[in-house]
Amino acid sequence: MATPEKGARGVARAKKRSRKRRAKTLPRIYGDPFQKFFEEIGLPDSRVKNESAQNIALFALGYFQELAARVKQCCSDKKASDVEKVIASAVLVHTAIDATTLVNNLAREFDMPFRQVAEESNRFPCVFPAHRDSLRALQDLMWNHFNLGKRFPLKLRSAPGRKTFSQRTWVNRLLIRYIFKAYDKFTIPLVARLDFPNISEYEGPPLTQENVKHYLNEIWQLLLRDIPEPEKHPRLRQLGGQGCSGGTMVALR
Repeated sequence: MATPEKGARGVARAKKRSRKRRAKTLPRIYGDPFQKFFEEIGLPDSRVKNESAQNIALFALGYFQELAARVKQCCSDKKASDVEKVIASAVLVHTAIDATTLVNNLAREFDMPFRQVAEESNRFPCVFPAHRDSLRALQDLMWNHFNLGKRFPLKLRSAPGRKTFSQRTWVNRLLIRYIFKAYDKFTIPLVARLDFPNISEYEGPPLTQENVKHYLNEIWQLLLRDIPEPEKHPRLRQLGGQGCSGGTMVALR
C-alpha cells in the first residue's frame, strides 16, 4: 500500500529510470493518424518494438499535455479570433474522441482485464453520446457489464436493497471533494505508477477505519489551505458546536 514517503521514493526512482530511457527516440509519427475510423486496431509499429508500453504511454500523455497547453494558450489569447479558438478546441476534442474510441473498442473485445480496471476505478473513459437512448445503453454497459466503481475504496455502488451516500447535500459534496483530493495526494504520479507491476503498490491507501485519522489530518490541511479560518465560515461552523476545528473533525468522522 502506498504512503506519501513511499510515493516520493517511487517518483525519484522512476525519474532516474526515465533519464536512462531518453537515449531511445520515438519516431515523430507512427500508427495511422489519418485513419478515418478507429474500429480496427492494427499491429504494433516495428519501429518502436524495443520501447516498453509504459514508455510509450508517457510519451503519449506528454504530447497530449502539450496539445492541451497550446489550446489553453490559444483560448486565453485575446488577440486570437473566435475561429482560431474553435479550431484549436476541435483538434483537442476530436483527438480525445479517437483515443477514447480505441479504449472502448479494446474494452469490448477484451472485457475481462478492462472490467477489473473499471471495478477498481471511480471513472472510465467514454465517448459521451448526444442521443438519450445511446446514453442509457452506455450507462448500462459501464454499470452492469464493466461494474464501474464496484470495488472502489469509497462505496460508490450500493448493495442490492441498500443506499449509498448521497451527493446532494453540501456537506457530503464537500467531504467527497476533499477525500478525493487526499486520495490523489497519496497516489504517486503516472511516471512512477507505470513502473509498479501491482495496482496495490501505486494506488493511494483506501479510506478505512485504520487510516481514517491519516485521511482526516490531510483533509484538514487541505481545508485550511482553501479556507484559512473555517470557524468563521457560515456553513462550516454548523458542523459542530465545539468550534469548527474540533466540530468539523468530529463530523468528518
